[in-house]
Amino acid sequence: NNLSIENSKLLALILTDGHIEKNRKRIKIEMSKDKEWLKQTFDEITKDFETTTSENIKRNSITCSIRNPTTIKKFVEKYDLIPGKKSNKIEIPDQIWNAPIESIKNFISICFDAEGDVNYNTKKNNLVITFSTTSKIFAYQLSSILLKFKIQNHVYIYQHKKSNRSISYRVCIINYFAKKFLERIGFTLERKQNIYNLIKNHNYENPTIYPIKIGFDIKKQIIDS
Repeated sequence: NNLSIENSKLLALILTDGHIEKNRKRIKIEMSKDKEWLKQTFDEITKDFETTTSENIKRNSITCSIRNPTTIKKFVEKYDLIPGKKSNKIEIPDQIWNAPIESIKNFISICFDAEGDVNYNTKKNNLVITFSTTSKIFAYQLSSILLKFKIQNHVYIYQHKKSNRSISYRVCIINYFAKKFLERIGFTLERKQNIYNLIKNHNYENPTIYPIKIGFDIKKQIIDS
């Protein structure tokens, strides 16, 4: 199909950090961190939409919204998106799987920008990239689509100590393949991608074989991220 880079990025933002109102009158994306990145990215990919941006001083956050109900209805139906509370039900839209390679790459990148993290342990030379979600389907789909770029990974499942919290699924990429992620896909969020400057000259000779028993230093990075 001809899914554009802009729409692939927008889909990623909506699925990870967005909310579609049940009446489909508004799609909103709110962030309290990386506000400038969100505003710039949102403005670049929603030029064909009616949008607004507002700041909440008390919450120290920014909210970017799409407000045209007719446009929203068409977009939601086209990509089979779920209005209302949906964090544990999200799935990668069918159109992503056979989209142009650059659109797939940008979809993955924005997903990791929004709900991913990257950590580098300088003492042990461990590089860990993770993506967290409460949707089991989305986690395994994202894990599969990374293989298009020959980036092996593994999904780790975390049951929180507090019983009222949802199970978390974390797509984890370590060392050799984490470096490949930064080279082949990367983050658009500069503060995350900049870690590549620390490891670009490191040679991770032996690819990680998944699943692995995560050492304490790596496990701690994943849990704390």
